[in-house]
Amino acid sequence: MRYAIIILLAAVHFILGLPEAEGFALGVVHHFFHGNMLHLVVNCLSVWFIFRRWSVREMVAAYVIATAAFFCSPVASIGFSNIIFATIGLRTPPFSSSWWRHPNTITFFAVTLVMFLLPNVSALTHVVSLGLGVVVAMAGRTIRQTVNDSRRYTENM
Repeated sequence: MRYAIIILLAAVHFILGLPEAEGFALGVVHHFFHGNMLHLVVNCLSVWFIFRRWSVREMVAAYVIATAAFFCSPVASIGFSNIIFATIGLRTPPFSSSWWRHPNTITFFAVTLVMFLLPNVSALTHVVSLGLGVVVAMAGRTIRQTVNDSRRYTENM
């Protein structure tokens, strides 16, 4: 799958260039366009490392979350990174996990916050995508736990 994503992103960049869509249409397709070669390469490297494992459900959820994040920003943005950040959020463990205190995780969050200081980087959409991904992951765990508890309760009656 990661090969397909990288090929798609490169093809769109080299064949179509920058999008001409605006408003809602841009919000739906902005993930597949990149401002320059460095932007494309960074996102492709991230795809290479993050999408070693994937599922259709996770990809659809990440796309929906990343698209919603687009509409939270006062300025238009482009790039696959919102899907990447949403995917990371969807994969987060419960807050009780030591993962949240791991130096690599802390570094990731620090770098994400530093993005607010960089021009031409849509830090807001990255943070919204990550945050919504975390919320959806938490909700999914809560729903699964509730369903499992209900099932066990009814089996013991």
